[in-house]
Amino acid sequence: MKKFLSLLMVLALSLSLSACSSEPKVEEEKQVEYTSYVRGVWTDNVYTNKHLGFSFTLPENWVIASDEELMTMLDTASEDLSEDMKKKYDLAIEKAISFFDFAIFNVSTGETVMLHVEDLTKNALGVLYTEDNYIDIVERDFKDSVDLEIEVYERSNVSFAFGKFRSMKINIEDLMTQEYLVRKDGKYMISFMLSYLNQYHEGVDSIVAQLQ
Repeated sequence: MKKFLSLLMVLALSLSLSACSSEPKVEEEKQVEYTSYVRGVWTDNVYTNKHLGFSFTLPENWVIASDEELMTMLDTASEDLSEDMKKKYDLAIEKAISFFDFAIFNVSTGETVMLHVEDLTKNALGVLYTEDNYIDIVERDFKDSVDLEIEVYERSNVSFAFGKFRSMKINIEDLMTQEYLVRKDGKYMISFMLSYLNQYHEGVDSIVAQLQ
């Protein structure tokens, strides 16, 4: 389990840094006005995201990461944050290039679901990225970050949460599965990250069933 949790942090980091280091081969950028992202909210064990238009109920025995815990994964240099921002996650994410809206997990099984948001306007040429451009970099950075036997399955289009997503699934040493579900929404790249040990996936399946 410790190996799984350590690997999960590497995977999350790969996603957070995904759009920083390569330029997409796409058309010239057009000037567009974008709507600002609004985080979802938890009401007891029900998550609702009015901005994106979806909700789901937390499976039994799962826990919600606090804003303080999400702050540790925030993709921005700590010296760029004011003291107020360091104390309040919603202020800090206004400065960040990317952040996690939520992270939930089952401590017993290691199952994890995260919702990651990246503001593409804060990266050079970022708004020109397609979902596949983005996943290309996630896959490359992931392979560069781990020295493990992995199998990357063919990408597919899936209906999930609030629309069509591009999906990439990775099998890691026949031990665990990592799936990225990516959709471009205005100036944001919205990514769900699903992680589970291959023998434990009932909780993730429950969330997926609610969002399909």
